[in-house]
Parts: sequence; structure tokens; C-alpha cells
Amino acid sequence: MSTPSPKSCPSPKTAPSPKTGPSPESPVPPRKAYPSDVTDAEWELLDLAMPVIPIPPQFAGPKYPRREILNALRYRKRTGCPWRHLPHDLPRWDIVYYYHRCWTKHKVFEIANERLRRLERIREGRNPEPTLGIIDSQSVKGTEMTQGSGYDGNKKVKGRKRHLLVDVLGIVLAVVATAASVQDRDGFTLLTQNFKSRFGTIKTILVDGIYNGDPIRHFERDSGVSVQVKEKPPGEPGFVPVVKRWAVERTFGWFTWDRVLSRCYDRLPRSEEAWIYLASASRLAHRLAPSLGELGLVQVGSAPRGRSWTILWYRRSQWIGQTTAVPTRAVLAILYR
Repeated sequence: MSTPSPKSCPSPKTAPSPKTGPSPESPVPPRKAYPSDVTDAEWELLDLAMPVIPIPPQFAGPKYPRREILNALRYRKRTGCPWRHLPHDLPRWDIVYYYHRCWTKHKVFEIANERLRRLERIREGRNPEPTLGIIDSQSVKGTEMTQGSGYDGNKKVKGRKRHLLVDVLGIVLAVVATAASVQDRDGFTLLTQNFKSRFGTIKTILVDGIYNGDPIRHFERDSGVSVQVKEKPPGEPGFVPVVKRWAVERTFGWFTWDRVLSRCYDRLPRSEEAWIYLASASRLAHRLAPSLGELGLVQVGSAPRGRSWTILWYRRSQWIGQTTAVPTRAVLAILYR
């Protein structure tokens, strides 16, 4: 992935003044940790998983470590507070908002989620790339700030609809936010754009009965992917877990742990998508952190399209290939190269 030019980042609306924050030369003063702060082990993973986006030279003001910026974003993700209500001992709200815009534009959270997703699948004893996908949608109420909202007549919800693609573990692969009035089959088309180049290993997609019609048949014909309808038994009232497809419902349930995702508080759909990727990446880092010190280097055949790869494996009873003890950062750097 090519490094974006510094000029491609949006400029902040207001030039931050060092008078209300630490000076560029002084370190960030110590503070009491919030429950949403990343641990050292989680940061070790997220620091390498998140691409480094250069800050434009014209951006004048206090300099904060990326870890503190991420802590501020995680605080808002967990609490759902307005930008201007961020605590004073975190980086200033306008700087945090600027980083969020810049990282959203360059898909930093999406890339971090993709990299950590591969590690989590390896930890679970699976291949890094999935062969089975699950698609479903969730309608969420909007606010007065929500742009492009619509009305979902089936769910009786005015706001946005999140179209989600996950693997069998419920890990987010892709998400598209649209108006709630958009039909699920049309959201399916948006979600599967450039599907073969992004998820070339997926052979089967599980959906419910509402995904039907020409868009689904055209996708199956063009991509060669089988779309299978999995529904609950007829006559069963309420929610009934469907084998494998229930994983996407669990993922929607995970969103409720983050208050910023309980409703559509952001003006733009791409901002909401960024919060979902950040929530997924944070959850994956939390899962992987306990095993951070148990890493080995394994060579595994060849990847799709004939490219060799080096991946992480976790010390278990069975190994693939020959292991080599190397520093954690070196292993992760090799994986992400």
C-alpha cells in the first residue's frame, strides 16, 4: 500500500493553539487511565496494524502520541459523548476529530481490522482468509445530525441501515452504511462490489430469505460464489439461532457495547463505517493480547495468486513448518509487509 501524501489529509477547520494543550516540545502529562484505554499488549498489536499517515506540515499545534489519539477515539466509541465533551486530560477534541477524519479517509481502521482478523483466524486454527461469508443488515435509529437517513418500513425505524459481511467467527469483513430505506438486496450489491479482488477465497455466502431477485442471481453468475438461504424453521416465534448464520447476529449484538454505535450519531455514513471497523479492531486486539508473547515464525506454502507469505502461528500442540524465535515487532512487520 503506497504511503499517502501529506497534502491528501484534510486540514483542520481551526488551527489548534498550544495555549490550551501541551507544547510541541513537552511530553503529554501522565493521567489516570480510563477503562477504554488500550493496554500495552493491545497497543503493541494496534500500533503495527494501523498504517502510519503523515500529518501535513501546516498542521501547527500540540503533538500527541498516536496512542493517546486512539485512547480518545476509544473513549468516544465507548461512551458516545459529543466531540466537544471529551475529557480535558485527553487530547483536545478538535485534534482528535481531525485525526478521525484523516484516518477515516485513508481507511486506517479498516486496514487494521483486516490485519488483526487474519491473526485471530490463525489463533483459532483456521486459514488466514475465509471461505465462508455471512451477510445481514441492521436498521438503527438516526438523530438530527444524520444525513441521508431513510425509513425502514419493515422494522419501523427511521435512520440508517448497516449491511454487514462477516466470517464464520463473526469477525467483520466489510460494512456499508446506507439509508434505512435501501432494500437489503440493493445493499448486497453495494457490499459485494469488487468482491473477487477483496475476498477471492470466499466460495459460499449465507443469507436469509429477503436476499433474492436479480441482483443475487447476477452476483452468483459473475463471481461464481454460491449464495445460500438459511432461515429459521417455519412457525418458530421470536429469535431462533440458525446454524452458522447466527454469528452475524452476535456481531450486531457486540455493537451495543459501544454507545456510539447504539444510534447513528455521525453525519456521514463513512464515519459510521469507520467506528464499526475501529470497534472490530479493538475487540480483536483484546482477544489477541493475552497470546502476544507466544509467537513463532512459520512458512506456509504459497498464497493465492502465487505470492509466498509469512504468517504468525501460536504455540500449540501442533505446528506447521519450522519455528524461529524472533522479536514480536519483527514478526508482525514481516506479516504486514
